[in-house]
Amino acid sequence: DLRPLLPRRVPSTHLVYRGPELVLESNRNGRQLVFHVAPDDPRLPEFLAPLDHLLTRPQQPVRQLEVETIGGQPAAHSPYADALRTAFDTRRDHHTLILLRKA
Repeated sequence: DLRPLLPRRVPSTHLVYRGPELVLESNRNGRQLVFHVAPDDPRLPEFLAPLDHLLTRPQQPVRQLEVETIGGQPAAHSPYADALRTAFDTRRDHHTLILLRKA
């Protein structure tokens, strides 16, 4: 039974897999991220596609995503913050990273 290993099934949760391997959990529409790959994984930009989709989808895109934690730590100080800054326009608000669509 895999249920204890997976997050709750709610519309604000997104899971990203590389084959059978879970590589990213996005909870609360990106407010809480948990990566299951190293920050220097060469495919990390691909794994951020669900976050980009929330910002750029044709119907009801969100204006910004506020990432509060990455792996339970403040997002702005995470080793993954550089990858997010590369993939998105970002602002920092104390410990939060605010993601905006690339201009």
